[in-house]
This record gives sequence, C-alpha cells and structure tokens, in this order.
Amino acid sequence: MKPIAEYVTQGNTFKDYLYYVTISPVFENTISLSIVLNTMVMACSWYDEPVAMSTAMERVNVAFSVVFTVEAFIKITVQESAYFKDGWSLFDFIIVLISWVDFAFGLYIGQEKTGSAISLFRAFRVARLLRMIKRFQ
Repeated sequence: MKPIAEYVTQGNTFKDYLYYVTISPVFENTISLSIVLNTMVMACSWYDEPVAMSTAMERVNVAFSVVFTVEAFIKITVQESAYFKDGWSLFDFIIVLISWVDFAFGLYIGQEKTGSAISLFRAFRVARLLRMIKRFQ
C-alpha cells in the first residue's frame, strides 16, 4: 500500500505503530480477504430463507462492518486529513457509513419490511469489491 501522504515517524508512539500496521502486507491481505468473504456472505441470501439463516448472516455482516470501521479508524488516525483526499479511501469510508446506515435502517424499520431499500444499501456494500482494483494497481 502506498500512503497518500508521506508519514514521518514520531518516535515510538501509538500512531507510529498504527502506521506500520497499515503498511503491513498482513493487514492489507486481511482486509482484502474480509472484502471477499463479506461479499460471499451477502451473495448467500435468497428469497424466503430461514429466519435463523438471515439472523446469522446479519451478525456476520455486522462483524465485517466492525472490521472495516476499525480499518477506517486506523487509517484516519495515521493519515488524518490526507485520508479524505484519496479517492479510494473516501470510497471505503462512504461504504462503511452506508453499511451502518443499512443496519440502522434494518433495526429501525425491521428487516422484513425494508425490501428494496436494503437491496440498494447492499449493492453499495458489494461495490467494496471495486477496492480490489486498487490493490492490483
């Protein structure tokens, strides 16, 4: 991963540690694997699926959203305002926000009544796969 802004270490601070986490191949591979697995989980939904399956998949989706939220938090902590100047990072951040709106909307309205609105939110979440383009540039 090529950082958007040149980061200058500040001498064994927590921010320095987070910087080294963000440039780690393990971190990037973990996030990439999470994107693929999350997309596969969302693709496993079908009409009239059992309630237990819907509940389990929703919990897995929340767990993935927590992972992506932590990723965004770490990168914002390190890159500060430069994070929002990078198109891909901004795209990731918007998808994270949409994920949480999706969950809140489902909780507020009820999963069985949301219909096409949730489908639209999920379509944006699946767009996270586009991030893989950045990985292979």
